[in-house]
Amino acid sequence: MYTFEKSIKLKAEKSVYIRVSGFGIHSPPSDLIWNDLRRWAKGDKLIVELINCHGEIVKTTEWQDVSKQNTNLANKNSTEVFVEFDPDGKYLRLTNKSKEELKLEGWKLRVKLNDQNPIMFTFGESITLRAKRSVTIWVDGCGPCSPGPSDLKWKDLRRWDKGDKLLVELINCHEEIVKTTEVGDEEEQQRKEQAEQEKEVESLKMELQKKQEEFETKTKEWEETQDELLKEKQNREEEVKELKDQLDLKQKQIENKQAECDLLMKLQQLHEENQRRERDLQTLKENLETKTKELEKIKAGWFK
Repeated sequence: MYTFEKSIKLKAEKSVYIRVSGFGIHSPPSDLIWNDLRRWAKGDKLIVELINCHGEIVKTTEWQDVSKQNTNLANKNSTEVFVEFDPDGKYLRLTNKSKEELKLEGWKLRVKLNDQNPIMFTFGESITLRAKRSVTIWVDGCGPCSPGPSDLKWKDLRRWDKGDKLLVELINCHEEIVKTTEVGDEEEQQRKEQAEQEKEVESLKMELQKKQEEFETKTKEWEETQDELLKEKQNREEEVKELKDQLDLKQKQIENKQAECDLLMKLQQLHEENQRRERDLQTLKENLETKTKELEKIKAGWFK
């Protein structure tokens, strides 16, 4: 792990070189020397993580020369390495549950406690994790008085308490994270999960209540609409009835007018018939007068 000093600033469109010790020109602030950094060869795989001041990984870059890429037994068995946490916060224990030994030279443990910055432990050349065996990494000030080859000390490691959140990453010699183990207060986790569930239930209740209120509002609006439609229907029926009555009245008036017209026509016909008969009667009277005069003339001729 390399930590930048406060004075180091990466300006826009500029670069900072971090060189292996013994190579390059040490010319701060653009050229820095990392004493723990070792040269890598072709075929090696590099993973570089840029971590901000809050312990957050903001950039991960991976590089490997695929022309000489090798896969060794360590990579094969790394997933069978398990990390054990001491409940009293005194040690970390790595156990190899595979059937092959695992050389830990160049391997690292990265530990993050709660929200603190992560710390890094690098295994030495002589560390080999045999099959079905363990290696214990003790907190400084803890451990046996006469440590054995499987007991290691980590000065930067501090004790943790119940309820602390511990994140441990096992990183192989190719800078690959092959194992991630996390522990925390199960009761606190359950409490958080329960709180989240209760919050979700409360949210669902509120949503259900809101839906119920919307349903009641819609039902009320529908009932009001039904009442309005019923009233409108009744009004329409009354209007139709009134129009029907008016139509019947108009029909009767038309029938009366038709009857009056028929009566007038009959009266006209009778009047014309009466006039015709009066003319005929006048003609008969005139004929009668003529005949009477002729008869009187005849009678007068008889008496002469």
